[in-house]
Amino acid sequence: MSSISLDSRISLRPLSQQVENDVVVLGYADQFLELPVEGLQFLTWLDEGLNLAEAKQRFETEIGPLAEADVLEIMDAFLESDFIAAIDGSAIPTRHKPVAPPRQ
Repeated sequence: MSSISLDSRISLRPLSQQVENDVVVLGYADQFLELPVEGLQFLTWLDEGLNLAEAKQRFETEIGPLAEADVLEIMDAFLESDFIAAIDGSAIPTRHKPVAPPRQ
């Protein structure tokens, strides 16, 4: 399994998002995680190509404190949930099957 550090550039899979009461529920296949709504901005910066350290620094400048351990813990949870498509350009295979839409 790939190792994640603050120098890592993370590419995410297309995730479903549902915001409710300042919390966003992110999903891929049958896996779901909750983040504070401010976390969406962090994910946007990752999508723009910032590495984890750069996104963390920007978050702290624009939103508030964010511990290195929290960033790495969240990314580990994302990895376990198949949310990460690539780390530093290396593809990460999925372990969970995407949920098929209901047949009509």
